[in-house]
Amino acid sequence: MAALGLAALAACSGATDDAANNAAGANAAVPADVAADFQHYLPAPGTYPARAMRLAVPADYRRLAARMMGAIQRDRAWFETYARQHPGARGPLPWHPRFGMSAADYRRMIALSSEIRLEEVGRLPLGVAAAPGGGLVLSAGGPAARLNGIVLHPERDSVDTPRGRLTRRVAINQNNPDAPTGPWTGVQWSSEGRGPGIRLALGQTARGEGIVYYDVSGADETVVLFFGREP
Repeated sequence: MAALGLAALAACSGATDDAANNAAGANAAVPADVAADFQHYLPAPGTYPARAMRLAVPADYRRLAARMMGAIQRDRAWFETYARQHPGARGPLPWHPRFGMSAADYRRMIALSSEIRLEEVGRLPLGVAAAPGGGLVLSAGGPAARLNGIVLHPERDSVDTPRGRLTRRVAINQNNPDAPTGPWTGVQWSSEGRGPGIRLALGQTARGEGIVYYDVSGADETVVLFFGREP
């Protein structure tokens, strides 16, 4: 799922980016209050049984999602304002010409999101350890090896990755039962400014499993894990 962001994951969330995901109605991500309680999503130090997943995404969905992603990135402030004008929408945002595609293409992208599937590609241990300087260090192997070295800093409200620091936090409330992940809630940190979009999301599914998601736009570095909540 190179660089599809939570759009595909939640939906699935849409065009390589959580903003596009909101438009597709798959990943309901909204700006989180600084005081929001996300601590309960953080796993305690230990080793957790995990299932590594991959997204099977239709080629046309990728193409349309990338187009919408580009349009949103060119005017993100407008899009965030537009999304706030439709709070609590249980479904896709109304089409707008500034989405970078026709109304027909937008409807097709939404329809194609129902064909996105998560497929298990392996079982492995997810390690969580206390870092000497503070924070929680992730470790994993096989298809989840890109999580190695990622450090969650709840005390700083940030995440350090090999690609850079993530400081923009949003709450995740995926309530679509037909999404590949099923319903889940959590928190996502992402990069700001220019350069590749980097996202790390952590949460809990309605089934009670933990979920961790890591993605770098423009690179084949996506990791999706479901893990047990008890080490």
